[in-house]
Amino acid sequence: MKTSILFALLTFLFACNEGNEPMTDIQKEALRKEATQVIGQVFSVLAEGKGESRMALCENSDDFCFTLPEGIFTWDGLNDYVVRDFNEAEKETLVTKKEQYILLDPSCFIYVWQGSIDIVMKNGDIIRADDYYSTWTFRKSNDEWKMVNGHESSKEPFYRKNPASEE
Repeated sequence: MKTSILFALLTFLFACNEGNEPMTDIQKEALRKEATQVIGQVFSVLAEGKGESRMALCENSDDFCFTLPEGIFTWDGLNDYVVRDFNEAEKETLVTKKEQYILLDPSCFIYVWQGSIDIVMKNGDIIRADDYYSTWTFRKSNDEWKMVNGHESSKEPFYRKNPASEE
């Protein structure tokens, strides 16, 4: 676990290389506006429940790394996981409890999120986590924002229920 956290931190530090100049208030305001739009797009894609759309948000590069309870993934590994597991998802609902934007430089920001997550499967099952945590690092390249690193975990394990069987 400590190794995963250290790896994620090092990736954050080296993923963004705009320089060491502090941002002006105007730059921070512009970046916060862009970052808010990027995260809005991410949440829209997550609501769709389509694996291919999720992967379009991620930078397909050697720098990419994503950590989940199931393992640490490269872009190809996460693509296989997402397409396989989210092919059966109908939609995803996220409720934000807390969020934070960390603005590193004009080409890089980190988004930290805590909330609850429900993934509704096509068979009616609901996969739920009441306390879910995400940290995503985005890098701007060629005028396009892409996720270069992510880490997701939950306080308690996901649980699955089928609402039809509870009636």
